[in-house]
Amino acid sequence: MNGSKPLIDGFRHHRYAHSIMAEPQSPPAVNEDPAAYRHRLTVPVRYDDIDSLRHVNNKSYLAYVEDARVTYMQRVFGMDRSLLSVPYVIARIEVDYRAPAYYGDTMTVRTRCARIGSRSFTLHSLLHRRDPEGAEALCARVVSVLVTVDEHGASAPNDSVAVRSILEYEPVAPDQTS
Repeated sequence: MNGSKPLIDGFRHHRYAHSIMAEPQSPPAVNEDPAAYRHRLTVPVRYDDIDSLRHVNNKSYLAYVEDARVTYMQRVFGMDRSLLSVPYVIARIEVDYRAPAYYGDTMTVRTRCARIGSRSFTLHSLLHRRDPEGAEALCARVVSVLVTVDEHGASAPNDSVAVRSILEYEPVAPDQTS
């Protein structure tokens, strides 16, 4: 390695590394009651989403969650999709795969804010598939931690208007910590 630091050592100094490099934890509890999720996005599984095993590739689940997160933020915060300077970055994302999805299925991504911290938001997403015959199955549970940032990319306190918007939107109030 010709004297350079290993990649992981360099990463430890990244500004969001404290969120990701924390001690391993058990998977967070995710509310699987669809009634707790007001926001939903339906996405058809495209041929491009399929891998060599003929099921939806793991990268596609993250793309579905990203699309749902953007529409969630539009709905809750009134954000225009064309905005490129969104004041949040993904600090952590965990996916618990439960069942495969296939070409021809339709995915429904349900998203809710489960926790509001002083400088972050935790979103939970459930991904259900519906096959062409109408059978449904939970395919994945996703936990995403979004850190609020300022115009320089440094961690910043959550905007009080954003917090109020989330609390007004969600049918089940998120946990709040300071």
